[in-house]
Amino acid sequence: MSIIFKYLKRYPLSLLTLGAIVYLSLFKPSDDVSLSLFAHMDKLAHFVMYAGLSTVIWFEFFRSHSGIKSIKAFIAMFLIPALFSGLMEYLQSELTTYRAGDAMDLLFNVLGIIFANIVCVTLLSYLFGKYTDKK
Repeated sequence: MSIIFKYLKRYPLSLLTLGAIVYLSLFKPSDDVSLSLFAHMDKLAHFVMYAGLSTVIWFEFFRSHSGIKSIKAFIAMFLIPALFSGLMEYLQSELTTYRAGDAMDLLFNVLGIIFANIVCVTLLSYLFGKYTDKK
């Protein structure tokens, strides 16, 4: 149980962001409201949602750790959002009749994650003054 509280304390914004993505991925939009301003806007939304998730996770990581000590952090910061993204696409196809899991959505999710990882490691490590160790 203490490990749960450890993550709640270190990553509260990340967990809230995950909750928001679950809601946005599974809610049924009203039929009379158009959420698309231009063609393929949903792909941009997927990119931004998952880039935002990765950014929040990196921000909280740098806030609560003394720096990047190993390659495991990089792997976790990619795999956790990417696996979550795949799970959301699967749940959309299995739990809803009004949404579908889409490989292109998954691709744009992963592109957002990759983009955020590159930007965050560069920018946040500079802002927090915590550079990567070569161990």
